[in-house]
Order: sequence, then C-alpha cells, then structure tokens
Amino acid sequence: MVKRFDRKNGKTGKKVHMVSASGVLETSHRLPNIDYNILMKLTLELTRDYEDIEQLFRLMCFNVFAHNRDDHSKNFSYLYDDNKKRMAPVSRV
Repeated sequence: MVKRFDRKNGKTGKKVHMVSASGVLETSHRLPNIDYNILMKLTLELTRDYEDIEQLFRLMCFNVFAHNRDDHSKNFSYLYDDNKKRMAPVSRV
C-alpha cells in the first residue's frame, strides 16, 4: 500500500498541486536540454529550502554513481501546498 503524497488526508482530501521541472521550464522532457546546474538553480529559486537542495544533491550523486542515464526533467517534481513549494517525495532519496 502506498500513501498518496498529492492529497491531504488520504484519497478524499484536498488536492496538492504538483508540477514537474519540465512543466515549470516549459520544455520537452524528450530532449536533453537541462542539466543538474539548471535543476539546482530551479529548485533553489522555487523552494528556498536548503533541505530540498541537499535532497536534490543526494539524488544527483545517486544517479551519477548508479550510471542512471534515464534522468530527464519529468523525473523531478515540485509540490505547491499552502503557498509553500517543495520537492515531491518521489524526487527524494
């Protein structure tokens, strides 16, 4: 069983809006057009939270050391909840 992160109070609760890095930057995830530097700047600009920056850094290190080549802009998502933006738990390591 998986707990939903895009709803408050379970399935019937308030929806938490989610957007991918691809959606924020209005770019296609099919083209390799963003790198980790752009992603780090985007995360800092959106969240203003160094815990999210640290989580993103961990994810980037994991992808590099695991030789993950399927790393594109739709794999990184942000939640907008109560005027606070943060990285989605799926994007966390």
